[in-house]
Amino acid sequence: MRSSGLPVSAISLAHINNQFVYAGDGDYEGLLEEVDLTDEVRTVEPTVVELIAKARDAVLGYLPEVDVGVQCNKPYECQFIQHCWPTDTQYPIQGLGGSKAKLGEYVALGYKDIRDIDAATITASTQLRIHRRPDGLVSRPCGAT
Repeated sequence: MRSSGLPVSAISLAHINNQFVYAGDGDYEGLLEEVDLTDEVRTVEPTVVELIAKARDAVLGYLPEVDVGVQCNKPYECQFIQHCWPTDTQYPIQGLGGSKAKLGEYVALGYKDIRDIDAATITASTQLRIHRRPDGLVSRPCGAT
C-alpha cells in the first residue's frame, strides 16, 4: 500500500472471537477482536516485492507435469481437478469410481471415456456394472419392475 502512495501508520486484523457468548439485547461487544500486526508486517515488508514476483512467475509459468491420481484428493481435493482430469467426454473416467490410483492409470494410458476401457482390465464388480451401463441406468429383463 505504501509503494502505491497510501500512507500506512498501523496495520491490524479484525477477526471473530470464537469465545464470544451472545448475551442478548443486540449487544455484540466483544464479537470482533482486533489484533495489531504493525510490527510483524513491517518485518516482512521488505520481502513483499520478491513474493509478488514469485507469485507472478507461478501464475504465468509452465504447468507442472504431474499425472492425475490419488494426490488429486489427498490430503484435500485439488482445485484443478476439472483442468487435469478428462471432462470433454460423455462418460468421463472418474464416473467409474473406486481407486483414484487406478483411474489415474487409465488416464495415463490415454483413456478419457469409460466406454474406451477394455472390460478385461476392470477387476471391481461395481466398476464392471458401470462400464456396461455408464449412463447409470439399470438394465432389467422385459416385464421386470
